[in-house]
Amino acid sequence: MNIDILNTVVTDQLERVMAREEGISRDIDYTKAKNTKQITVITGVRRSGKSTLMLQLVRKHKNFYYFNFDDDRLLQFTIEDFGNLMQVFRSIFESEVIALDEIQNIPSWERFVRRIS
Repeated sequence: MNIDILNTVVTDQLERVMAREEGISRDIDYTKAKNTKQITVITGVRRSGKSTLMLQLVRKHKNFYYFNFDDDRLLQFTIEDFGNLMQVFRSIFESEVIALDEIQNIPSWERFVRRIS
């Protein structure tokens, strides 16, 4: 996938997510997820607030990368494109926190996540 397209998508999505309201706060101890290098997976039924919960979690960090794979500009995205995505992320700023929304849309995504964890 073209790195210029990825750069545009990352920039657009980050602006949109930073302008988004935080939603209803949950009574959750975020410190475990915030203070770990482990992968945190949020699962649940459709429309249950998983994306909102994820954003509440990552906003506890100073910097974070955010990417939503449910974007029509990403229809051609494959596992081979994760390297370019990480290159775009690192060109913006440094962070160890990566929020990947709707990542199940990309076949074999687990291999990428295991590699970067």
